[in-house]
Amino acid sequence: MEPVLSSRPMCRHVLRLRALVVLLVGVGSGVVAAAQPPAIGLGVETTVDGGTTDSTDSAAYHFALAKLHAADGEFEAAEEQLERAIALDPDSAVLRVDLARLLASLRRLEDARAQARAAIELAPDDPDALRTMGQILWSLGRSQPALLEQARETLERLRAVEPDELQGMVALAQLYEQLGRSDDAISLYRDLVSRNVDNAQLKRMLIEALSRSGRSEEARAELQEMLRIEQESSESRMALAELEAEKGNHAEAIRLVEEGDERLRQIPAVRSFLSEQYLQHSSAPGLSSDQRRSDLERALEIVRSLPDEEKGPGLFRLEGTALRRLGRVEEAVGLYQALVDERPEEPWSHLLLSGLYEAMGQLVEASSVLEAASERFAGQPSMRLDLVGRLLWIDRQRGSWQRVLQWSDQLLGALDGEARDAVVELRVEALSALERHDEALRLVRAEAKRRGDGSGAATGSVPHALLEADALAAAGRRREALKVLRAAPLAGDEDPATQLQVARLLVELEEEGEAAERVLELAAADTLPARFMAGQFFSATGRFDEALPHLRRALEIALEEERDDVRADTHFWLGQALERTGEVDQAARQFREVLKLRPDDTTAMNYLGYMWAEAGVELEAALQLVERAVQIEPENGSYVDSLGWALFRLGRFEEARASLERASQLSPGNAVILEHLGDVYRATGELDAAAELYRKAYEIEDPENLESVERKLRELESMTESTPRVRR
Repeated sequence: MEPVLSSRPMCRHVLRLRALVVLLVGVGSGVVAAAQPPAIGLGVETTVDGGTTDSTDSAAYHFALAKLHAADGEFEAAEEQLERAIALDPDSAVLRVDLARLLASLRRLEDARAQARAAIELAPDDPDALRTMGQILWSLGRSQPALLEQARETLERLRAVEPDELQGMVALAQLYEQLGRSDDAISLYRDLVSRNVDNAQLKRMLIEALSRSGRSEEARAELQEMLRIEQESSESRMALAELEAEKGNHAEAIRLVEEGDERLRQIPAVRSFLSEQYLQHSSAPGLSSDQRRSDLERALEIVRSLPDEEKGPGLFRLEGTALRRLGRVEEAVGLYQALVDERPEEPWSHLLLSGLYEAMGQLVEASSVLEAASERFAGQPSMRLDLVGRLLWIDRQRGSWQRVLQWSDQLLGALDGEARDAVVELRVEALSALERHDEALRLVRAEAKRRGDGSGAATGSVPHALLEADALAAAGRRREALKVLRAAPLAGDEDPATQLQVARLLVELEEEGEAAERVLELAAADTLPARFMAGQFFSATGRFDEALPHLRRALEIALEEERDDVRADTHFWLGQALERTGEVDQAARQFREVLKLRPDDTTAMNYLGYMWAEAGVELEAALQLVERAVQIEPENGSYVDSLGWALFRLGRFEEARASLERASQLSPGNAVILEHLGDVYRATGELDAAAELYRKAYEIEDPENLESVERKLRELESMTESTPRVRR
């Protein structure tokens, strides 16, 4: 696919602008307000006060775009966009102030001063304009001392208008000191402290000002009072930090602890809490790679400062997680292996090691660790059951069906209720996969009879009816499977999850029309589960256009009901449907929303990064996303493939080659990975090797890329005689 940027030079910025969701209301008055329109993008028309305007020719558009450029350090582009915004709305003080700040940050102080002066002329009492002008004049005063008095006058005007404007008032107090007016500075600091009684930094500023002015007794008294209050407040500070952490405000939790008394931070429990907050904050949206690494290294530094004998499984888990996310996988494995060797009697040491292997996608190793642990704890029945249950799940992920039968056989005799149903379901799946269909059906019907669901047939229980229909479908007994699906209890069950499974089976049995009918009938209830299920169904069957209205409606309901748990999933499915219908920019917005709600969602990271790489847009951002996904799951072949593909699209062929060769080892027989690696070889001139990989991909007959690898093979035929002709 050719890069979209070649025909749409603004595409990169439009993608990010749509995620911003900003609208300018009342442009003429210079008032900027946040809103939530469906999207603002290239060429989208929006109606304001009954009029229609092109969003790309509005001050709102250029203002929002300037913000994005500035956030990325693209200051020239930000200045250009702000100037365009001002040209469209010359009476906006807000725009002038923003441009003044940008120019000041670039040390173009005279230009900044001119913009700030224009803002004050437009809005004489605007606090932002007065503060900005005061700070610019103060900066200019370093080389032009006469301007310091003008800075003071401007900031005093600000004090008269907005005495609680903390940033400007601190600047005024510091300016008073610079001008030799210590008493005025101390008076202002006291006023600020009285208005901000919990601000320890202001109290320290007051104490330092008193000390510098020679009023040491007053400084000492203030310091003693501050220390007394801080000591009393340590407990409440920690309680507040814990509340902020529970709300997901990890940055604020960190600030509360880091700004507390040094003695507070030496308490092991507090250090443990702080390291967890740094780990959690490392996944916050919007952080750069360097910021994430800094948070992870700080978390690791703190947790490693604690003696091993004071650490429990939670802290060792944190240490290993930080190492893995930093890409130091071998260290993480070494840490957990050492724990198993040193503390073999502790079940959690084995679980940490197996969990790490599982997170890395090394399921054989995870299974081996758990199997050894299950033998070690054979004399502790409850612990062994837990270990075998984990083994069952991991071996199911591996597709090791004989082992699934082995573990499920051991578990069934000790379980009852829902736990037993879950094991039965996995056992039926294994038997069906091994084509032991009669055994699978006998098991389902025996379980139905055992639970009193009927005379041996699974007609009284929804779970068992679904299991029976699934087993019959796997056995190729289509007519019998349809009979179960169309009979009670499945026919009358209105649970969306049940109906989604029924619809899936109907599609598998080539009854897609009936499946869609059932889904639409259920979706008419217009509930969140029903709409979400309908969107899932139509997406799963490749009918993405039909999925879109259901997923959009599900998102509306999730927002109304404040269901953030469902919102993330809905954003993901909606993003997938939009991408498959060619709406890459709108899809990107959805995946970004997923990552706001679930910053560690590697599936969303990988999807968005690969989508951008495939489209040839936002390549640096795509690379960062897939790098993060690989950092969290370094053994995931699909993620490593995405990393290689992003590197390839950036023209970094040697790095791409290394990643894609590793991906092909992690996921052998994957046609897409083989094609990508073939593309790298072709780009580096290794045409025979490329042809061999394309041929292997072609022989897999993956519909995802069958046509493209055939085309590439034919193209190579015209470049080299070593490639045999492909016939279909």
